[in-house]
Amino acid sequence: MTKKELIVWCEARERIDDEGYPHLPAVVLPNDQITWRVWCRYCKKFHTHGAGPGHRVAHCHDRYDKRRNPWLRAKLPDSLYQIKGYYLDYPDDAEMRAKLDKVAEASEKYWARWRAKLDKDV
Repeated sequence: MTKKELIVWCEARERIDDEGYPHLPAVVLPNDQITWRVWCRYCKKFHTHGAGPGHRVAHCHDRYDKRRNPWLRAKLPDSLYQIKGYYLDYPDDAEMRAKLDKVAEASEKYWARWRAKLDKDV
């Protein structure tokens, strides 16, 4: 799947729940071993998060400094994701779910090694 196809795939699966929270499908990008990502329709970038479903805080960053420029403040939309956060969801696609599970497992091993190293240093 190309990046463009992946973006279209993500946007087609985004939904808003009854409480107004966005739910975004998690994806794994090539060569990614310990993180899940979501496509942000506001800043047009993939946000990186730890592996596992659940609520997340958005990592949106404005491309311009909207505080100093009223014209930009009026023209650029605020991110709904920054206001409420969003939920990372398992997608309905079996192949992507398998990739996410593999990354979640690798992530657990990575952080377990990291914690063991910290415990040893203390």
